[in-house]
Amino acid sequence: MKIRILRKDFSRNKIITATLFVFIMLAAMLVSGAAHIVVTLFGSIDSLFTRSHAPHYVQMHAGELNQADIDAFASSNELVKDPSDSIHARHQRRIYLPRG
Repeated sequence: MKIRILRKDFSRNKIITATLFVFIMLAAMLVSGAAHIVVTLFGSIDSLFTRSHAPHYVQMHAGELNQADIDAFASSNELVKDPSDSIHARHQRRIYLPRG
């Protein structure tokens, strides 16, 4: 019975049915495109952090900063690298001259 009602509706209102179908297809394409963009964005952010070798920070205190304690921790911990050996520090030492 429902199929018969749908057939009659399609035969009577062909333009409206076709227009509605086109809009539903456009909405589905927009949703799938947005989902693809979100997945690509999260993948690129993950790749960016992997390639940039972002440093890890340790919160040692709450309150005033005690540089002596931080230096003692950094020198005694083998996982803490010397900041002068980092890629960022080497990049800052370069001298860029203007082209001209």
